[in-house]
Amino acid sequence: VMNIMHDVAHRIKAETQLKELNTALAEKYKQLEKLSDELTTFTSITTHNIKEPLKFIYTSLELLVQAEGRHLSDSSKANLRRMQVSLNRINRLIDDIVELFKINAGTQPIIPVNLNDVLEKVKQQLQRKISERNVSIQTNGLPTVGGIAEMLQLMFVHLIDNAIKFQPEGKSPEIEITASEVRIDEVTRMPNPNGALYTRISFRDNGIGIPADSKDRVFVMFEQLHEKKKYPGSGLGLAFCQKIMDTHEGYIELESVEGQGSIFHCYFPFRAVIN
Repeated sequence: VMNIMHDVAHRIKAETQLKELNTALAEKYKQLEKLSDELTTFTSITTHNIKEPLKFIYTSLELLVQAEGRHLSDSSKANLRRMQVSLNRINRLIDDIVELFKINAGTQPIIPVNLNDVLEKVKQQLQRKISERNVSIQTNGLPTVGGIAEMLQLMFVHLIDNAIKFQPEGKSPEIEITASEVRIDEVTRMPNPNGALYTRISFRDNGIGIPADSKDRVFVMFEQLHEKKKYPGSGLGLAFCQKIMDTHEGYIELESVEGQGSIFHCYFPFRAVIN
């Protein structure tokens, strides 16, 4: 009897401690949500206050070129244009940093996301660039995965935009996006604890490719392997993609041969895939 009473008392104490722990965790989660909301508001206000003056400066430079262009030397006009290019670069960097903040602070739930729908939205978003560069995008049909639609759309934008950007001059970009299932013994990184399969989404392009000794650097924040004037950007796009796949408990890896194009493989653990 004493043993039974001792076991009951021990269980009651453990249950009480568990309830207290759950209450404390719930309170911490509320605090984190509040902090996330405050940071989001701060970021939005700060971004607006930075971007508005940049927009004013850019517009003022444009008006100056138009109004006084005939009185300016070619070198002066070139300097003004370079200033505008720099302002655009700062604007893009601000946008990218905001996106990075959203990825790191995001608390969106995992829901079924149809990747075909994501691709169509991205094609609409990049429609002008796709048309101007005569881009071909082919797919064998993409699955629905458990994910965060906004993040997956951002990842598709960066991977497709990179495939368009990093091309030899005069060459029409060709992009092939395919889906396949892979076994755990084919996966080079983290094992899937809830099964033996991954869904792999692969982005293949016919671009300039990446040197073998630089493959690991492409996912480093602010790392730019190519000449900035020829291939402008912030150096954050592929770092975003890696963080997005981390958020989805998967990973991204690169296959590439310099001069022959690249393939970016995105691996989603099968437990996150909705059949």
